[in-house]
Amino acid sequence: MRLQQTFDYIKDPKKLPHLLTYVLGIFAIGLFYSFNVALQLVLVFLTVAIYTALIAELFLIIRELSEKTTSNKKDLIIISFATIIVSIINVFALRPKLWNDIIALTITLTIIIQLMLYIRNRKN
Repeated sequence: MRLQQTFDYIKDPKKLPHLLTYVLGIFAIGLFYSFNVALQLVLVFLTVAIYTALIAELFLIIRELSEKTTSNKKDLIIISFATIIVSIINVFALRPKLWNDIIALTITLTIIIQLMLYIRNRKN
C-alpha cells in the first residue's frame, strides 16, 4: 500500500521534478564527500541511471510540446538547445574523478527541467 502511494507520488508530473531534485542533490553530495572507491562506483552508476531517466523525461516533454506547438517554435528551439547542453555535460559526468562536473550537471538538469515544465504549463 505504501509502495503504491510512493509510485503515485512519483508519477505525478507536478511533483516529479521536486522529488528528483532532492534525490540528485543527495547523490551529488554523496559523491562529493565519499572517499570509499566502491561506494563511489555504486553512486556513479545510480547517478547515471537517474540522469538517464531525467534525459528521457526531457525528451518526453519535448515530444509533448512539439505536438502542441503550432506557430510558436521558439520554445521548442530553446528546449532542443537545452537538451544538447545536457547531453554534452553528461559526458563530463561519466568521468568519476570530476565530482564538480557531477554537481554542475545536477544543477543544470534541475534548472532545465524547471524551465521546460514552466513552458509546458504555460501552454496548457
